[in-house]
Amino acid sequence: MHTDRRTKVLHICAPIASEGAGAAAVLTHEALLRRGVDSRILFLKETAADGTRSFSFAHLSRGNRIRQLVLSLLDRAPVLTYRHREARLFSPGLVGLALEQVDLFRWADVVHLHWINHGFINVRDIGRWQKPVVWTMRDMWAFTGGCHYSLNCDRYARECGRCPVLGSESDSDLSRRVFAHKRACLPSAPIHWVAISRWLRDSALRSSLLRGKEIRVISSGIKTAAFTAVDSHSARAALGIPEQGRVVLLGANNLREKHKGFAVALDALRATPDPLTVVTFGHTGISAGELPHRVVNLGYVNGPAALSRVFGAADVFLAPSLGEAFGKTFAEAQCCGLPVVCFSDSGPADIVEHRKTGYLAVHGDGEDVRRGLGFALSENLDRRYISQRARKLFDIDTVAAEYSDLYEECTRN
Repeated sequence: MHTDRRTKVLHICAPIASEGAGAAAVLTHEALLRRGVDSRILFLKETAADGTRSFSFAHLSRGNRIRQLVLSLLDRAPVLTYRHREARLFSPGLVGLALEQVDLFRWADVVHLHWINHGFINVRDIGRWQKPVVWTMRDMWAFTGGCHYSLNCDRYARECGRCPVLGSESDSDLSRRVFAHKRACLPSAPIHWVAISRWLRDSALRSSLLRGKEIRVISSGIKTAAFTAVDSHSARAALGIPEQGRVVLLGANNLREKHKGFAVALDALRATPDPLTVVTFGHTGISAGELPHRVVNLGYVNGPAALSRVFGAADVFLAPSLGEAFGKTFAEAQCCGLPVVCFSDSGPADIVEHRKTGYLAVHGDGEDVRRGLGFALSENLDRRYISQRARKLFDIDTVAAEYSDLYEECTRN
């Protein structure tokens, strides 16, 4: 079903267009344009590189840049008072820009929220917009007291407080105040909730903020046609990786971020007696002394063609992330036929079919990760099946069709 061309959809996204939620929002926006949806996307500071109907709030007028900078600083200020906070993102969301005054906002029939932090939107304003709102949750922030991933903390199920991200021992800390602010605004707001994985939906329903809400699952989606299976011999030759032997791939923007499970991955690799070549990609790598295996650090890899070559060179993608709302890189690897070893009870559980396209280890169980790595290295999994399944489930045009139907439902109601 195609959305009526007269339905105008405005996507709201704070991150830049080339990373994370910003890149996912751009993919969705572009796929909707291909379907004939009248779509626009509003970023906080930057526009998409190709400028396809994308705009920057900061550049809409001379004063907007100052407003954006001031509110971003005000949003961050309360966090800075916690001197023992962890090096993880915490977003209060207690201030926001007056989007109702923006012509582009008034133009829209449907407002689609993707990632609204850094002082972009105060959740208090959403209930006053008098427009249908779709909110795609791309992490846990919508239903916590400010963290984006709770990891082992379940205090968001009640009302937060004593926040480990803030390093707080107080019940009445910033996380409790943020949670109370959301509880006063969100449950009654006319929001169509979307989670990008079943795990994220189930986590949201455990929170007292969204308990009992209807939350549909629509995967983040990738441009599957851009990822192709590459012959391992040519891929390894191009990357300087030995042609013989087993290759284990690790990759993330920052492998050493706490929730990426870096320590678990190292333990699993150290426990593997057979010689391996361990390949990493991203802004951080592994030093030679950390593993008893050959290590090749590729650095930052950009673009589907380059990523396809990296995936083609590997025998397994080891990615024991402790908190992942979806796992876009996992889906891209599967499109190229690469088995993935990761944790269950997380977003990637929607991506990996246990013992058929990889291995889903018991969440937090390092020993099961080691078993999964051994399984993936010893079993000859069907790469053609892995690729076909991923392409069927996660193509961005399929995702756009689901959103198109949701917008029509919004405007019809």
